Amino acid sequence: MNSRLLETLLAEARSSTHRDDWARAMCRAASTYARQGHTEEALSAISGVRAAYGKDLSAPGGVWLMLSEGILHFFQGRWKDSFDRTRRAHAIAFAMNVEEAKPTCAAWMAHIDFNELRFESMVKHLRDALTLARPDDHQALARASLNVADVLNYCGDFQLARPWYEKTRLHATAEGDQATLSALMHNMAALLTDNIRMADAFGEKYSVDTKFALMQANSAWNYDTAIGTTSLQTLIPLQKGHLLIVQGDFAGANQMLDSIDRTALAARSLPLLLVDTAWSLAAQGKFDEAASLAENALELVNASTDLDEVAFIHARLAQIAEQGGDHVRAQSLMTSARTAFAKFNSDRSQLKVLIEPIAQMIA
Repeated sequence: MNSRLLETLLAEARSSTHRDDWARAMCRAASTYARQGHTEEALSAISGVRAAYGKDLSAPGGVWLMLSEGILHFFQGRWKDSFDRTRRAHAIAFAMNVEEAKPTCAAWMAHIDFNELRFESMVKHLRDALTLARPDDHQALARASLNVADVLNYCGDFQLARPWYEKTRLHATAEGDQATLSALMHNMAALLTDNIRMADAFGEKYSVDTKFALMQANSAWNYDTAIGTTSLQTLIPLQKGHLLIVQGDFAGANQMLDSIDRTALAARSLPLLLVDTAWSLAAQGKFDEAASLAENALELVNASTDLDEVAFIHARLAQIAEQGGDHVRAQSLMTSARTAFAKFNSDRSQLKVLIEPIAQMIA
């Protein structure tokens, strides 16, 4: 079933008498398809726009077309291609004064910057998106607001993030953007799960109960099932596996993690899956299987692995080594984990300083 936003965009395309207006509607429809995991429909819409323009591509048409391609690439996990197309869309919008596209291009650039840890660039793009967007530019304001909320939540300040999540919800609801509402639910569940699993790996308790986190993950899954979104659903079993481990249900976690198609996971998520699968096996006394998976997880850690994931993986490996009786290795791994986590917290503190002026722009 199509969302209200998608139905509106397709109706706009059918009624448009100007090619650039038609292209904008079709490209936004393509982006919406992409965000819901409907790749074939997205590609069909993009191909239609390319064919209609041929070699006579206008600046507005080019901006919306490249942005839709960038968003599609992002949800295909093609990070480099996504950055390239979105950056081109952003450059054309600002160089050729395609005013209507500037805030949305800036918001998506900020989104990609955050995922690639380019924080100073992210803050600049967020400021552009929030200051250039009209009050009724729901697509730009929903995306930028979600980014601000996620950054604040990532920095450990959910109370400051809360009004930005609410602003995201209001703008997404205003135009019936179910894909953004889905992303909001997924991101909140994912960040909460990350905090809980990190605390557990270091042998600490987190303030939020795992039952609440599981409820959030299940809510995101159920919402996606209801609206037909598939783009984020591979992440929910991973989150549930993490949380079942924290609850001490190692057999259940093992079953959940084994159900995940590893080829469908983003490369950065694979070592997280492997190390928690290894821990669930070690906790059940299956040390040979656990040791093999643990080594595979460690081999996937490299210079591009995020510091919080380095910390988590090493802390879990320390638990596995301790469970197997290798106390010296466990101590060494935990030292590496604490070093990485200290650096991560330092970087997070610096990010909080960068984002606070943007956080104050809530209206």
